Amino acid sequence: MRIGILIPGFSASESDWSIPVYLNLVRGLAKRHDVRVFPIRYPFTHDSYEVYGAKVFPFGGGSYTSGLQRWRLIRAVEKSLIRHHQIAPFDVLHAIWGDETGYIANRVGGKLGVPSVVSIAGGELVGFAEINYGLQLGRFTSWLVYHAVKSATRVIAPCTYTEQVLRRYMGNIGGQERIRVVPLGVDTDLFKLPDKEQRTMEFLHVASLSSIKRQDILLQIFTRLPNVQLNIVGDGVLREHLNQLAVNLGIADRVIFHGEVPHEQLPAYYQQAEFLVITSQHEAFCMAALEAAACGTLVFGSQVGVLPEIGITAPVGDIQGLVERIVGRRRTNSDQRRAQLRWQVERDYSLERMTNGILDVYREVVR
Repeated sequence: MRIGILIPGFSASESDWSIPVYLNLVRGLAKRHDVRVFPIRYPFTHDSYEVYGAKVFPFGGGSYTSGLQRWRLIRAVEKSLIRHHQIAPFDVLHAIWGDETGYIANRVGGKLGVPSVVSIAGGELVGFAEINYGLQLGRFTSWLVYHAVKSATRVIAPCTYTEQVLRRYMGNIGGQERIRVVPLGVDTDLFKLPDKEQRTMEFLHVASLSSIKRQDILLQIFTRLPNVQLNIVGDGVLREHLNQLAVNLGIADRVIFHGEVPHEQLPAYYQQAEFLVITSQHEAFCMAALEAAACGTLVFGSQVGVLPEIGITAPVGDIQGLVERIVGRRRTNSDQRRAQLRWQVERDYSLERMTNGILDVYREVVR
């Protein structure tokens, strides 16, 4: 099968963990199929290269373009895809993120008679004005999402939560029968139970420090959990604000900011931690929760993304509800519970299951 993948950003090499789950997906697909990847914005180069046998053709569009400049980028990608099809025809076009990538895949697919698959991967379907997050807040971005979803041959949600959000969105435009659910997968060779159980870290949080992750709620939760320490892995625009908030809340001595940690070093943090706490207002999936579960770390969090499927959750913003769940279960993460978590990940969220699930959708639409 000849597969064209459109994505905003992709690994610049096999050692670049730009978005690990999609690097792993491409690696799995390229073992058996002809895969061409078209990153629109990252890496910042126009030179083609190979990753795990897949050919990559970047456009180097950068992190932000608007107006006429954005349209020029979109048209350049469309023209390139048509040229590639003329040389070696695509069987399917797969857009990861349902915005400009999905819009392009549908337009080109419609012109060429090639089916298009769109994967929901972030904040495409939501808009939270109070934290300035989500593509539904922008007139043009919401228009792109509308056309990405409306015209796709199939639309993939990575978990039940996102499927529900997608069904509500598509209720206004029709075509809910085109929705498929394919869970993302984690590298269970990298993220695994420790050789020896020695959980020296009780609470861990892994995420970018940004508004949608609601670390303000996270810190408020820990004002109600005395005598425990919170370890935060990740960096972002809110780093200084959250440092000051911890001081203002009187918990700065119990909150450790580790900063950004390389992907290959993350397992060591999960393997040391008893619990992962995620307080996001929205997650299309949440790979951190899956990585933690693969390492036997019990997950607490808000009812978004994959968290309700693998963790103990409370409604978004319910501080007391999540505190009560943590207090009620924090002493129950036995070796048996860790083994159950690991088994669930291996059964439902392996890289092989993800790759095969995506291929099943491709085969469904390819005539």
